[in-house]
Amino acid sequence: LLFEDKLEWGDVEQGFKEAERLFEESYSSPSMFHHPMENVGGCVAQFANQEINLWAPTSSPFRDAQEIAHFFALEPDRVRLRVPYIGGGFGSKVITNSMLAALFLSRKVGRPVKLMPSAGESFRQNSRHAMVYKAKVGVKRDGTLTALAVDLVVDTGAYTTGGATATHNAVISAWGCYRIPHLSIQARCAYTNKVPASHTRATGKVQTTWGIECAIDSVARGLGIDPVEFRKKNVLLRGEFVAKGTPAMDTDYFDLMHQAVSAMQWDGKSAQGDRGKNSARRARGRGLALSLRHGSQGGGRAYAMATLDSLGVVKIEHNAPEIGQGTHNLMSVVAAKTLGIPQSQIRISQPDTAVQLPFTGVSAQRTTMQMGRAVESACENLKRELVALAVQSKGGSAEEWRVAEGRLWRAEAGFSFGEIVRTLGASSLVKSIGFHSARPTEKESAFSGMDHWAPSAGAAEVEIDCETGEIRVLQFSVVADAGKAIHYPSAKGQVEGGAVMGFGHALFEEVVYQDGQLLNGHPSQYRLPVMADIPEAFYASMLENEDGPGPFGSKGMSQTSIVTVAPAIGNAIVDAIGVRVRSLPITPEKILRAMGKL
Repeated sequence: LLFEDKLEWGDVEQGFKEAERLFEESYSSPSMFHHPMENVGGCVAQFANQEINLWAPTSSPFRDAQEIAHFFALEPDRVRLRVPYIGGGFGSKVITNSMLAALFLSRKVGRPVKLMPSAGESFRQNSRHAMVYKAKVGVKRDGTLTALAVDLVVDTGAYTTGGATATHNAVISAWGCYRIPHLSIQARCAYTNKVPASHTRATGKVQTTWGIECAIDSVARGLGIDPVEFRKKNVLLRGEFVAKGTPAMDTDYFDLMHQAVSAMQWDGKSAQGDRGKNSARRARGRGLALSLRHGSQGGGRAYAMATLDSLGVVKIEHNAPEIGQGTHNLMSVVAAKTLGIPQSQIRISQPDTAVQLPFTGVSAQRTTMQMGRAVESACENLKRELVALAVQSKGGSAEEWRVAEGRLWRAEAGFSFGEIVRTLGASSLVKSIGFHSARPTEKESAFSGMDHWAPSAGAAEVEIDCETGEIRVLQFSVVADAGKAIHYPSAKGQVEGGAVMGFGHALFEEVVYQDGQLLNGHPSQYRLPVMADIPEAFYASMLENEDGPGPFGSKGMSQTSIVTVAPAIGNAIVDAIGVRVRSLPITPEKILRAMGKL
């Protein structure tokens, strides 16, 4: 075993005694590949004179540079890591063993080394953790949950990479978003002779959301209660919390559910009582799934620097890579709004650890919350610096000056930022540093470092061919709580992209081994969703109440939509044909087996 973890509150045995019905459920998720467009593990490495220069696609350059320095017994300032634009990541863009090998080789030959793994080699760098989810659920006949016990087995592959994080994330998400007075979650993470498993979009939570949301749906149907109504009865309401150390719920699940089902013109009722649309061969059903992800996982810190020149142009320096999610556009929007100037006057630098600005990394939905707040802080500090400079050059007191509409004002007299800077000289610069830290919400809590919840709801309508097992997703709707979408097109793109990735997890993707050998480790052998797999009736939206801790009331939401897809589709299949597939991906063969036809 690599790691064991647990989460408990209440007395689970007492909860089972209070229950009037007990249900036992089991679900499994296979290993899957990240499959970004850019191959995993490529870099340019130079190791000479006890100094390292590394150009690599990584999501956490500052942290990785420190780890590389430690690995090679160097002082941190001897390692410089620069990050270009990255061709997608989903958790795969980290420092890999192959990059360390490139550094060793560079030191050996005394020359720079360029490493570019092939597509097949890329598949052997890292993957998603396979997981088995077993649950025992206690419930009263009226649908009130009394207890939940979950046992998790996590497959981390050959090495440690991400195993502890995935296991911990699975533990703290395995209970879903429900009011459960008595809980016990136990997890074991084991090494196996497979491709090392690493962080992957919604690490540890895709697997547990598949488990808990299918289990909740199964319990509801076993009690004869409509699954949507069962969720409404048990879901946490805004302001509620289930145990010490779990932050109060800060979303409105009823709104999320309503928005998700109404987009499909669905009233939320089960199709099992209305078979009018079903023929002898084809059956239709609808399903719902909810998710709850903690925001800004594990805390973290972020620094950003804003530099204003005499032309009124602001440069933002940072160590938050652009990995396809719109990080640099986000920072540009935050800076422009905070300073009140056009976005065209903002310049965003590329990450470079030579600029000593620590940041935990663009992962775990922390970028908007932490780097966004750091940029906001840097720009607020810049405004204060400008006021002080205006007082020095134009007179008056700080109280007499205000910043509005991208200018400094004293009474009716207005000055551009550039004018104020030029009082120091034509080539002068004004700099300020911004900082943000996510602190633990409860000392030594399993949820330490979390500053908000990040929920979503997904709904699906499917049609099943009862002779062939073919699955057609007719409609899909997903809603994420964004708090406030700082740049709406980018935020919506995250919701849509996560959901499409979820289609792959639900219906196609699986790493296949035989006799210890990887059988489908190449793009030509690994099935991904394509446009034809996504229904035309595809709805992605956001709940915006401007109630998050991020800039302008934003929340982290980039990883929330992926997790509801598989359980929503799985629950819709049960609604259509009355049998459940308990392992991913859901294939025609598995459907026919569940129906007893194979």
